[in-house]
Amino acid sequence: MNTTFFTFYVNDSYKNADENPLSRLDENVIIFIDQNQYDYIKEIRKNFINKTYLLIVSNANFMLDKHKFINKMISINPFKSNKFAWCDISYIDTYLSQGLPDTIVDLSSLNSDDIKGGFLFQ
Repeated sequence: MNTTFFTFYVNDSYKNADENPLSRLDENVIIFIDQNQYDYIKEIRKNFINKTYLLIVSNANFMLDKHKFINKMISINPFKSNKFAWCDISYIDTYLSQGLPDTIVDLSSLNSDDIKGGFLFQ
């Protein structure tokens, strides 16, 4: 299964880059960030840069239109994936230890408030 993960990165609550789960996620991931995190995220994803797509967004715009941003990236599909998973940063450690959840959700039926936690989209 070729899965692309989506996540939104607001600020760093990890004491160092090695603690950040994004530095250990050996998966395709599209990370919605603001301009201030660009260099930091590129650094922590340096081992997986070919599996990383950074999209700079405004925090306010993203939170209002999360599903539109995700739908746009699914249509662009930079990694040619057949599965898509929204995964909050806090859920990445769970994924790394337990794998993907079994929840399958039709993304087109969701609005921005519905997209939280770990979801696997088809």
